[in-house]
Amino acid sequence: MTFMFQPGSPFESKPRYTAGQTLQHKNTFACSVCGAPNDHTTGITGKGGPKTGMVSMCFTCGELSIFQVSPLGIISLREPTTEELASIHREHGEMLAWMTRFRAERVARGR
Repeated sequence: MTFMFQPGSPFESKPRYTAGQTLQHKNTFACSVCGAPNDHTTGITGKGGPKTGMVSMCFTCGELSIFQVSPLGIISLREPTTEELASIHREHGEMLAWMTRFRAERVARGR
């Protein structure tokens, strides 16, 4: 499973995020860092499934990847560039901190 969000999406100083709608996908896509198989995504902002350019946090390793969706709808993940990573942390640091805490709590509970 991965968390996902759209770069540039608003984030409130007091987030009220809960685990969003979890979508199961027809094909499994691998984390670009650890290779963990993913067939579910949980949206943190917005609705719908992954779109090219959306950010993903792997539930297994906690690393960030970028979604790529082919014209045929095949989902894959790639590692972010140095510039993308800097931009994500600069613009979405608070959201990433929330996602990291949420992931750690779930892992601690064995989920």
